[in-house]
Amino acid sequence: MLAWSGSAPMGRALLGAVVRTDDTTLTEELAIGTRLQILKREGPKRLRMHRLVQEVMKETLPLPEGDVGAICCALCDWFEARKQDFALLPVFEDEFDHLVEWQRVARRRGFVREGVRLLWLQAYPPFHWGDYRKSLGILTEALNDLRTMDHADLPMLAHVLNDLGVIHSHLGDHAKSLSYELEALDIRLQLYGESHRDTAMTMNNVATASSRLGKYDVEREYGERALRVRKQLLGDGDRDTAQSMLNVAATYTREGDTSKALSLGKQALAAYMSIGGEFHPDTARAIDLQGRVYSVIGDNDKAIECARRALAIRVKLFGESNPDTALSLQHLGVSLSVAGRHGEALAPLARALTIQKSLLGEGHPEALETRARLAGASWEGASVPGKRAILKDLDAAVSIAPRGSRVRADLISERQRLAAIGIPGFRTKR
Repeated sequence: MLAWSGSAPMGRALLGAVVRTDDTTLTEELAIGTRLQILKREGPKRLRMHRLVQEVMKETLPLPEGDVGAICCALCDWFEARKQDFALLPVFEDEFDHLVEWQRVARRRGFVREGVRLLWLQAYPPFHWGDYRKSLGILTEALNDLRTMDHADLPMLAHVLNDLGVIHSHLGDHAKSLSYELEALDIRLQLYGESHRDTAMTMNNVATASSRLGKYDVEREYGERALRVRKQLLGDGDRDTAQSMLNVAATYTREGDTSKALSLGKQALAAYMSIGGEFHPDTARAIDLQGRVYSVIGDNDKAIECARRALAIRVKLFGESNPDTALSLQHLGVSLSVAGRHGEALAPLARALTIQKSLLGEGHPEALETRARLAGASWEGASVPGKRAILKDLDAAVSIAPRGSRVRADLISERQRLAAIGIPGFRTKR
């Protein structure tokens, strides 16, 4: 198995999971390999095969067909159990070289199903780090491979479609996101029915995409269905249940039911703190939502406090050049602006916009939303020529926003509000 793996050292946990032997036997076999200088230890729990030995074994010991399938399946199971949680990302990335190499082996040997699954799993690290375009490329390749198979692998197809929906949502193409999620949901309902973890995940994603398209009745229906299923299957303390709590809390916030929103948000935050602690992306997401609820209530101090706390978590986890960090900067700027502290709001909003344009493109809904917020914060201290420049920038933003989108409506509304000062020569673009 090691002869056909990647060149990086392999962790003992992964090796043990693949060879499926007890710890005592594995220890003895690894000790023999080390004494014979076939294996080389790199740290207490990692080892690699000597390069020349690896090359010779590949030439002299052909890999049996049955072993290829078994090894690929074991690898997939191990990586899939660690794909979702950001806290396990370092472990996942340590073994990434082997994931890539065995996907190549599977493809060369004609193991299409196993190869697609190994390829699909490669999309998770770039997704977690906010490199959505790279993740999209991997998932698109996996989907193309699935479409060419003689017999459809429906569970795998649903996985890839679900994740393509998530990626397109992060990239701002919510119509395409909803299309993928509905296709995935149809497959999962046929395979598993509604009361299944994977089905609930896709229902949650349908709710998210629908919300961003302004389809609020669909958002509420699928969001509440997903939460109900997750509570029944997983309980209140599960990560997936907490995710649904946050989504439904966001629905309540938009509808003005801030009491329910705060209650659900606090439950989600407690679950995330118990699972991953303070410095985890899920915790930051829950704190961020609490801040937005406080902003709606009018408790500006708490809103700003939450925004700063979420930003500190994301900067520590991701650094500044990350879409989630940019979103926290945007929310901090908005909270400061709503509190009347427009001068303090300018720096975080400008930083957010720079990051969003660089990583997501200037036409991304989050970048356009930040432009609107930055215009509003800049207005008070701007000269008359500066205000004219602000209106022209909003006109430019409206021109690239998708027609019928929520962000385009927000941009037009902000432009109309600011134009009310009566600067001649500017008309609202529709």
